[in-house]
Amino acid sequence: MTHDPRAAQPVEHLARRVRELRRRRGLTAAQLAERLREVGLDWDRNVVANLETGRRASLDVSELLALALVLDVAPVHLLVPLDDDRPYQITPTRIEQSGPVRDWVRGAEPLDGTDARAYWSEVPEVEWQQVNEQVQVHRGEQLGSYRERRLAKLLASDPELAAQLVAHRAAAEEELARLRRPPAEEGGKADG
Repeated sequence: MTHDPRAAQPVEHLARRVRELRRRRGLTAAQLAERLREVGLDWDRNVVANLETGRRASLDVSELLALALVLDVAPVHLLVPLDDDRPYQITPTRIEQSGPVRDWVRGAEPLDGTDARAYWSEVPEVEWQQVNEQVQVHRGEQLGSYRERRLAKLLASDPELAAQLVAHRAAAEEELARLRRPPAEEGGKADG
């Protein structure tokens, strides 16, 4: 999907969230700017106001992180709408629901239509182990991510599909472990 007038635009949404959180925290624009200067971001009241009113159309990553830090919020919750089903414009030509986008930004799930194998191959080993542990803990309980909740509902309605997915997941985990092993561990063969 490339156009949806309801889709949240990243900077516009972030600007709304900054204004909302600034007000909820009881801060003026000048006070927020002062907190940003304390963490090394050279902003003044006018820069805050320009962002919140849409006169500032972009931010860099360090500004996003500084805003999240001083507003005591996870960067993903500034950047992506909290409503799972709200459309979100992730690129000029791609719109996704906010729930899967938050999971993607967190590193919890790849987006549909992307290379899941490449996505998961870049997860640090310690995080991969944590994901597997969380899956074990959450089986049958309330699940956290948008896709986990959707999948749990589907699997509860189709036990045969659930069994097939468990078998496929085990095979995928074995394949990922094989791909992560150095070549020398693969049957004693080495490149060269």
